[in-house]
Amino acid sequence: MEKYVITISRQFGSFGSLVARELSKRLGIEFMDRDIVEETAKRMNTSVKEISRKEEDIRSKFSYHLYPFGVGTTDMQDEIFLVQENIIQDFAKKDSCIIVGRCGAYCLRNEPRLLRVYVYAPYEVRVKNCIDYFGMNEKEAVKAVHDADKARESYHRTDTDDVKATTGSTSRISLETRSTVTSASTAPATASRRPQS
Repeated sequence: MEKYVITISRQFGSFGSLVARELSKRLGIEFMDRDIVEETAKRMNTSVKEISRKEEDIRSKFSYHLYPFGVGTTDMQDEIFLVQENIIQDFAKKDSCIIVGRCGAYCLRNEPRLLRVYVYAPYEVRVKNCIDYFGMNEKEAVKAVHDADKARESYHRTDTDDVKATTGSTSRISLETRSTVTSASTAPATASRRPQS
């Protein structure tokens, strides 16, 4: 069976990472999410905390989404992006896999067998998820979702506008059902289908 790659981008609070984790089990392939940060710290000979702080600096100014490919950022932020791009590409070369977030669809834009998935949920559902599962109070949850949505809105007005994806809402179904549905649509027989831009 030929190697294929699935990239998952998601709205904050939509459980995209959990869907990716379960999907990797069902398809029997590895996935990469927060371990991208750990590998970035290792390659840059710095701490995970420092990489996370730099990423947060970028997000707080929305520059990561306004200039996701290195324009208008500091030298270290540029380096972080390039290192993470190399990590994602190296991981995808090895075998079939799932990449969560971090401009995975852009980094792997030249992959011949690439399926892009976008996971979303209604605003009120995501706020509730933040409260129920992330331990935020309502004010914190509303702010977190609002800030993340604002950043994503800026991001989608940039160079990645031509990257289209298969989309799916996680609002009214269980995590197990979400993964089952996604698994059926991304099974190896169809994972080679690349969405047309």
